[in-house]
Amino acid sequence: TGRTLDRDRFFDPMNVSGARTRLGFSSLWSAGRFTLKGELLQLTDERKQQAITGDDLSNLIVRGSYVSGIWRAYGKHGRKGPALDLSARFDRISFGSVNQTDEAFTNPRADHVAPLSQRTLTFGATWIIKRWIKVQGNAVREQLVDPLGVRDLPAIAPWTSVLRLQFGL
Repeated sequence: TGRTLDRDRFFDPMNVSGARTRLGFSSLWSAGRFTLKGELLQLTDERKQQAITGDDLSNLIVRGSYVSGIWRAYGKHGRKGPALDLSARFDRISFGSVNQTDEAFTNPRADHVAPLSQRTLTFGATWIIKRWIKVQGNAVREQLVDPLGVRDLPAIAPWTSVLRLQFGL
């Protein structure tokens, strides 16, 4: 299931049965006040006996990735005391199937699942007041991309702002 920031569903669950394979790679690089992180993943679900006729369907493929950068604008990294972090992040998740030759459908029993992806761009700031208190603010832009044009999607990707007060123990 794919969901937007406000929890609306943009990709409905598919009928799957069989093996699930997850592959992934993550990386972290830090130098002084700057940290760069990223991850790539792929999930493959078999869809055995999921066709209306009881036949097997092509595998469902979900791919995701993100890259984020954080810059400590104020305060010392790894030290107690107030600090300010500025960050940017780009996420992408895509849904589709192995079969790309037949006509594409959004139906969960389609052999060629119509591809759909979500791209998210986030800019944020985290103010660390004390060790256990943080105030985080983000501006997030979510865009749904339908390369085959089989869905009715909004033409303009909206921006959403999020503010969070976080307490930790």
